[in-house]
Amino acid sequence: MSLCSRRSHVYPNKATISQIRFVPMMMWPLTPARVLMGLVAVSTVIQQSSSQTTTQDTVNYAAANLEVTAIVRTNHIIGQQFQVQLQLKNRGTNRILDDPNWRIYFTMRQGSSLTQREFTENGLRINRSKGCFFVISKNPGANPPFNGLMPNENSTITMVLRGLSVFRYDIDNNFVMTARNLYPRTINSTTDKNLGFVFLDPVNRTDDYSTRTPYDRFIGSQGYADLRGLGESMVLPRPKTLVTPEMEAMASMIAPPRMPPPARQTVVDLSENQIKVQFDTSISNVFKAYFKEQFLSIDGVTPSQLTEVNTPAGPGLYVSVELTADPTMTADGYRLVINGTAPNRNYNITRLSANTETGLCNGVQTIKSLAGVFNVIPIVNIDDDADTKRRMVKLDVTKNFIPVPHLQKFLDFMHMYKYNELVLVFGSDDAMRISFNNEINDFPELELFGSNYCNGKNIPKCNPNYYSGATDFSTASSGIYTTEDIKNLVEYAYRKNINLVPRVNIIGSLRSAKKASHLRFKRLESIDKTSADRFHLMSNEPSMASPPGSCYNDGVLDPCSPSTINFAFAVIDYFKSIYSVAGVPFTAFHAGGDGFTKFFGQFASCQAMGYNQAASLNYILNQLQTKLSDVTLMVHEHAVLDINTGTCLEKSTRVDLAKLIVEFTDMAPGLMEDWNLTSEQKQFLLREVRPYNESDPNDVPDVDRRFSGTKKGIAPWSKCYDCANYGYKTVLSPDSFFDFSNPYELDFNEPATHKPDGFYIIDLGRLMDFEPYNIHINMGTASSGATYLPYRFAEIFKTPTLMARENIVGMQASLDMPLVRNEYLLEYNSLRFIMAAEKMWNRGEFENLLKAEDSSTLKNMTLGQMRTAIRQSEYVDIINTMGYKELGRLDKLGITYRIPKLEAHIDNRMLAGQKPPYPVIAKSDLPNIPVEYRRYNGAGDNSTAWSALFRVDPATGARVGGLFVPFPYGGSYQMRTTNPPIDPFVQPVGPRKGETYYFEASPKNYAPKEIPPPLREGTCMPIMEPWSTNFDTVTDDKWRIVLDNIDRRITEDIEFRRTRQANLTQSMIRFNALNRRNENVNNVLENIMRQLQEGVNITALPMSNELKYIYEADKVLHETRDRLQEAKMIRWEREYQECLVPRNRGNGAPNNGAPNRQGRAMAG
Repeated sequence: MSLCSRRSHVYPNKATISQIRFVPMMMWPLTPARVLMGLVAVSTVIQQSSSQTTTQDTVNYAAANLEVTAIVRTNHIIGQQFQVQLQLKNRGTNRILDDPNWRIYFTMRQGSSLTQREFTENGLRINRSKGCFFVISKNPGANPPFNGLMPNENSTITMVLRGLSVFRYDIDNNFVMTARNLYPRTINSTTDKNLGFVFLDPVNRTDDYSTRTPYDRFIGSQGYADLRGLGESMVLPRPKTLVTPEMEAMASMIAPPRMPPPARQTVVDLSENQIKVQFDTSISNVFKAYFKEQFLSIDGVTPSQLTEVNTPAGPGLYVSVELTADPTMTADGYRLVINGTAPNRNYNITRLSANTETGLCNGVQTIKSLAGVFNVIPIVNIDDDADTKRRMVKLDVTKNFIPVPHLQKFLDFMHMYKYNELVLVFGSDDAMRISFNNEINDFPELELFGSNYCNGKNIPKCNPNYYSGATDFSTASSGIYTTEDIKNLVEYAYRKNINLVPRVNIIGSLRSAKKASHLRFKRLESIDKTSADRFHLMSNEPSMASPPGSCYNDGVLDPCSPSTINFAFAVIDYFKSIYSVAGVPFTAFHAGGDGFTKFFGQFASCQAMGYNQAASLNYILNQLQTKLSDVTLMVHEHAVLDINTGTCLEKSTRVDLAKLIVEFTDMAPGLMEDWNLTSEQKQFLLREVRPYNESDPNDVPDVDRRFSGTKKGIAPWSKCYDCANYGYKTVLSPDSFFDFSNPYELDFNEPATHKPDGFYIIDLGRLMDFEPYNIHINMGTASSGATYLPYRFAEIFKTPTLMARENIVGMQASLDMPLVRNEYLLEYNSLRFIMAAEKMWNRGEFENLLKAEDSSTLKNMTLGQMRTAIRQSEYVDIINTMGYKELGRLDKLGITYRIPKLEAHIDNRMLAGQKPPYPVIAKSDLPNIPVEYRRYNGAGDNSTAWSALFRVDPATGARVGGLFVPFPYGGSYQMRTTNPPIDPFVQPVGPRKGETYYFEASPKNYAPKEIPPPLREGTCMPIMEPWSTNFDTVTDDKWRIVLDNIDRRITEDIEFRRTRQANLTQSMIRFNALNRRNENVNNVLENIMRQLQEGVNITALPMSNELKYIYEADKVLHETRDRLQEAKMIRWEREYQECLVPRNRGNGAPNNGAPNRQGRAMAG
C-alpha cells in the first residue's frame, strides 16, 4: 500500500488532515535524516489520530474502571501554596482513555486558586473550567503523547494551588467522566462520601499542622477534673437553679438546724411506679398528647402505667401540670418540683408549672434528661428559663439533600436540648428543593435543579461534585421536597415546639432558579409571552466579581426586576399555603442575602428607578415585607448593609424594623489585607508587648497604650452591635464559633473545610468561651490563624458597646452542608450542637467580666483569676454531665456523634523517684470515654486482641487495669477510644470505635520530658540546669546510665530513711530521759507535719517541747544530706564540663561527649 493510500485511509475528513503541516519540498531539501524525521512525524500523527472515537460505552467503561487517587501535600510553614497529585490507574481489563475527547471534571473548595493557568505532565493537562470545576484532559501538544492506560497502568498529574489545604474534605467526591455530546458518568472510585480516595502525602504525616497524635492532644489539652459522675447541674442545658437533698444537706452543715433532718428519699424509679397525671383545665389536648408521647418514650414506661387523674390517690408518682401567670418567667421558663414520699403520704409528687405550654415542653424535656439512661429521676427543685429567645440551627439542604426521616430525627435531637427554631435552606445557587409547579405557576423546570446532578450533557452546567440527591443516605429520595413532605416537616417540628423557617436566597444569588427560569421561558416564549416573562429571572447583569466562596457570578437576581418580585411572591404564597393546610402559624420567612448585594446599585433596572445600592435593598425589603404582612422577614446581614457606610441601612419608612430580623455571621477578624490598614495602624497592632517598668514614671502597661493616629470606622465584626443599637433585631451566628464546617481540631481527617479566608478550630472549649454580649473579648484569633490582642483592636477600630441587649433576639449554629453526605456526617457534630444549646440557654457567670475596650478590667488580676476559675468550674460541670449521661442518651437514640479522640502520654515518674515500668495515661477531652489497646506487631498483624485499658471491678466499683511499659523503650501499641457504656459494668449500646492510633512506648511520648539533675550523673548532660533535657538526643548508652542512677537513688533513699529513723529514735530516747516523758517518735513526726500544715512556727517553741526537739534533730539530718548532695552536684557539673572539651585519649580520638565512666565510678 502506498503512503498516499494509507493517508487517505487514516484521514477520512478535512479536520483531521489539517493537523499535518505540509512544507514545500523546495524549502525542505531531502536528506536521509530529514526523510526519517518526516516518517516519524507522520507516524506520530497517525498514532494520535487512530484512537477510537469516544462513545457512551467507552465513557461508561472508563468511569467504572478508572481508579483515581488524590495525594495532598500541604505547606503550612513556608509559603502559601499546596500541591495535589492526581493518580489515574486502570483497574479494568481493556484499555481506557485512549480516545481524544474525554474529560474528567471535579471540584475543590479552593475554586479559583491555581497558581498558573494550566498544568501539564505525562501527556495530561489540568486547568480551570467554569464555576468551581477543574478539568483533566489530554494535552494536545504533548510529546510524548498520552495514549491511554493499559490494564494496571497508571499516570499522574500534579497541580499547585494558592493558600492551604489542611483537610481531606477540601476535595469533593464524585469526579465525573464525560465527552462532548455524551452523558456524564460518575467515576466509581471517587464516590466515597468519606473521601477514602484522598490521602495526605507522607511528608506531612508528622507535622503538627496535618495530623494530631495522641501525644499532641495531651500537650494541647485544656485539662479537666473527672468527677466520676454527673456534673452538679445534671441537665443540659443547665437549669438556672437546681437544688437536691444532698445540696440542702451540705448547706445545713454550714448552718446546722436545731434538729437533725429526717431521712429523705432521693430518687424515683419511673419504670416501677404508676404515673398519674393531673392537667390544669386550661391545658390543651395537643399538649396532653405530647406529654403522653414523651413519657412513653422513656424506657420502661408503658401505657398501662400512665393515667390521667383528677386527684392524687394510691402509691406511685403523681404529676401535677399547670399553667400559671408568673411575671418573673418568660415563655420558655418553667418550675419543676419533684418530691419523694412522706410519713403522711405513700406517693411521690411532681409539680410542673409554666406560663405557656412552650415552657411546659421545656420542663418535660428536663424530666427526660433527669431520667437519663437509667429512667430514675432525682428528688429536686428546679427554676429555669432561657437567656436567648430564639435558639436556632441552620441547615442548607440544597448542597446535599437530607431525606425527611433524617430531618425528623434531627428535630428530635434539637428538641432534647431546647432549640426552638430550624432554618432550612430550600433554595440556593446549587438547587431548588421545592416544586410549586401547578396550573398557576407552570414551573416544572425547577425540579431539574433538585433532582438531577447534571441538567443535560454539558458538565459545566452541573452542580458542584459534593451535590447529591440523597443517594448517600439510607433513605432514598428524588432530591425534591414535595408539598406533602414540607407539610409533614412543619407539623412534626411544631409538635416538638420548634418553628421551621424556610429560606430561599432571593436577595442575592439564586442560580438554580435563574437558570431554570430561562428553560421555562424558552418553553413558553412562543406559546404565551406574558406567562413566559412572569418568572424570567434573566437580566442585563453588571460586571460582578464572585465573593469568596462563590463558584459563579451569573446567578444574581435583579432586585428591581418585576420578574424577581413575581417569583418571590410565588415562593411566599407556596409556603403560606403549606403552613395553612398544616394548621401551623407561618411566623417567619428567610430571604437570604449574600456578598453580591454590594452590586445591586449597578443593575440597570434599579438605576432606571433612581436607586443606588442602599435604595435597591430598601426596595426589595419593602416588597417582601408588604407581601409577608404580619410574617417576620429574616435576612442575612448582607441584605441590610450599606456599602457606603459599612453598617446597616439608615431607618426608612419603607422597612419595618419591628418585623425584620438580621442574621450576622461575619463576627471575627478575617484576613488583615481586607482591613485596609495604614502602616502606622499595622505597626501598632503587631508590635511586641514591652514589659511594664513600674519604676519608670513615664511607662504604662501595654493595655493602657493609646493609638494616636486616625481611627478607622466600625470594625467589620462589630456591625452586629452597631445595628442592634440602631434598632435592628439581630441573631448572632458567628462563623468563628457556631459554623460547624470548621474543624474540631487541626487534623487532615477531620470532616471540615478550609474556606477562602481560613478556618477556626472550634472544639467544646472554644464554644464555651463565646460571649454574645461582649464579643470584642473574643477577637483574639483570626481565621488565618493569626493571633491578636483584642484591646489593640479597640484602639484602631470603633468598637461599639452593646447598649440594646433586648435587640439580640437569637443565636444560631450552622453546618456547611457540602460536608453532610450521609446521616453520620449530619450527626457527627452532635456534641458541638449540645454545647451551642448550652450557650444559647445560659449566660455564663464568667461572661462580661473582662472587656477589651476597658483596660481597667484587663489590669485587674483578681478579676482575671476569678473569671478563669468560674469558667473552668462551669466547663467541668458541663463536660462531666455530657460524658457520663448525654453520650449514653445519644447512643440509645442511635445518634452517631463524634467519638472523642485519644490523647495519651507515658507518665515520667522518675521525677518522683519511682522505678520503671511507668504507666501509659490515656483519655479523651471528655470524661468516661473508654480506651482500648493491643500490642502492635507490624502492619497487617491483627492477631492480638483488644483489651480495655481500665475496667470497673463489679465487686468494688473501682477502676482496675492499666498499661505499664519499660523505660525508655517498651514496644509499639495500637490504641483507640470507644463510646462509653451506659452502665459501667456492661458493654456500650451499639459499640462504636474511634480512630485507631499507633503509640510507641519511647522517649518521644514521655511527659514531662525531664531527667532530674541527680539522675544525670555520668551522662554528659548539664547538671546545674533543670528542665534542660532533650529526650530526643539521649542515646541508648545514656539511658542505661540513667536507669542505673535511678536504682542507686532508690537505694540511697532507703538507706537515708533507715538512718533517719534510727537517729530520730535515739534523739527521742534522749529527750524522754531528760524530760521524764514517754513520747513516741512516729507520733511526734505526724504531729509536726500537722502543725506545719496549720501554719504553726515550730522553731519558736522551746527546746523542752518534743516537737521542737525532734524537728531540730531532723533538720540537722536533712541539712547534712543536702550538703553532701550539693558537693556531688558540683563534682558532677565539673565532669560534665570536661565532657564538653575534646581531649586526646591516647589514640588521638576526641572525647565526642562520651560519658566519663571512670569519673562516674569515682563519684559513686
